[in-house]
Amino acid sequence: METSVMEKQQDDFMEKPVEAPVEEAKLEHEEIYKQALAVHEKLLKGVSKEYAMVFVKPTDEFIRRRMKESKAFCEDLLQPEKSYTTCGKIVKDKARKQAQNGMACIEDMTVFEWIEDYIHRDETKAAEEEKKKAEKPKTTAPKIKPAEKFDAKKAAEKAVAKSEEKKPEDNLSEVKDNLSEVKDNLQESKVTPISAGRKAVQKPKPEPKPEEPKKKKGEVEGQMSLFDFFG
Repeated sequence: METSVMEKQQDDFMEKPVEAPVEEAKLEHEEIYKQALAVHEKLLKGVSKEYAMVFVKPTDEFIRRRMKESKAFCEDLLQPEKSYTTCGKIVKDKARKQAQNGMACIEDMTVFEWIEDYIHRDETKAAEEEKKKAEKPKTTAPKIKPAEKFDAKKAAEKAVAKSEEKKPEDNLSEVKDNLSEVKDNLQESKVTPISAGRKAVQKPKPEPKPEEPKKKKGEVEGQMSLFDFFG
């Protein structure tokens, strides 16, 4: 029984026609495709670990498919400045901007669009734009100089130098004027200035003390006089 079943299966296998392998149609841009494919594999090996997660199997398959479909894609990928590390950084930065609460859920097609945008980017023009951004002067707040400490010695030297510039007669005349002005102010106000920033308080006049009776010669203090008995 078992032998007959095995023979039947063998007969079925022999009768089944063998399918010839389907040959892929030759690409019109076959040569440039092969070059781009070699560059793609090289860039995959050189991508940093931080961005390797961007170039997982679905991404790899997408890039290979696009190379077959588009000659322009292959040509742009052949730019010597291309780097999958740079591409991964761009993709990750864009995903981070769409993140909420530290989590970003990005569809595969969106990631593929970002990658294709990078592949078609003109690297020479992009480098010039980056250079211009770096050359822009940064606006910084003006530095405030710290307040200088008061130097009594310097202040005294300046005062002496200023006084020495004037003639002696000018100094004397200025002193006289100041004294005269002070005298006039005191006579008009007849008040005593207490301190700067406070109102002057009028100084009360002292009350005259009663004159003590003159002691007679030979009189002892505490001794009663005869005049005390007559009022």
